[in-house]
Amino acid sequence: MGYETENKMKRLMLVIFVIAAATNLLMAKADSAKQNKIEKLLKTDWESIHYSKNVSVYNPRVSSNQRSSSSSESVSVSCKVEILDPNVILGTCSQAVVTEITDSKGQVISSGPELPNTSSMIYDGLRYNTRMVIPKRDPQWKQIMESVMRIRKETNPGPQRVLELQPNNLQIKLDKEILQKAGAEIGSIKGYFYALSAGSLKNVDLPFEPNDNWIPLTDNREIKIKDVQRSGSSINYSIEERNPGGNQSFSLKVGDYLPRQIISSRRFVKEDGTLSNHFMFGSQQLPAHVGGGGSMGGTDVPQITTIRFVIAEDPNHNKIPFELKNIPVPKP
Repeated sequence: MGYETENKMKRLMLVIFVIAAATNLLMAKADSAKQNKIEKLLKTDWESIHYSKNVSVYNPRVSSNQRSSSSSESVSVSCKVEILDPNVILGTCSQAVVTEITDSKGQVISSGPELPNTSSMIYDGLRYNTRMVIPKRDPQWKQIMESVMRIRKETNPGPQRVLELQPNNLQIKLDKEILQKAGAEIGSIKGYFYALSAGSLKNVDLPFEPNDNWIPLTDNREIKIKDVQRSGSSINYSIEERNPGGNQSFSLKVGDYLPRQIISSRRFVKEDGTLSNHFMFGSQQLPAHVGGGGSMGGTDVPQITTIRFVIAEDPNHNKIPFELKNIPVPKP
């Protein structure tokens, strides 16, 4: 009986081991598929390469610096990261980590990887800009037909201001020796950078008017719209915030603990349901700033009726590989 019981226990342990191994394999495949999906939402290419040299000469009669002269040299590559889905990608880190550099013949002239100091690697949020767009007019033949058939039509709208998502910046610092080793061209630069993604986004819409109640936005952030004063085409407002779940970092860095939810942006919504352009310029902070006072003015400001907080759920750090090719070497 003891022998049979021991065999049964061994078979049971084997089954448990196989199930655990299969589960881990499926989870690894799922994580790999998710990572591949994230990687495809970002496109990276180099924009420019910079070489600079600063030389300083000191006057010993005036300067306390006893050196007769000093110089410093630096080489950097500026890149643009195009974000294809702002509903998934919340931001990127502008500091790249280089793992391999080759010359024009494919010979490795520098290799890594170096372990990055993540304490200074801050995420930049999405960047928006605005431009004026003139709506397309109907073709002339259509205008003639409408005139003949006496079809009434509203006047063509004038220029409209539209928001455009801009690429994020990525900076690569190189040793000056790379210029001599590469020759006329750097064949490739391989490395990676970090992107912050969200499993999903949800909107919390609140009437843009004073409210005495504390309203939870996430597990560790609540706000109170203390004051909203309207005058003509301008608004002055004040919003209080508190963190009942504990302190939250002012800016997110690579490797930081990520809560289940973070506030990724704040928007102002007009009565027709469209977004106002206010506070949509430049790079947005992560997590988004939600408290404090402010003022805004413009033709669409009187139409603002709602303040919207965009909540990113299940955020995640992602290592995004890149390869830049055929970069000409500037001559010092």
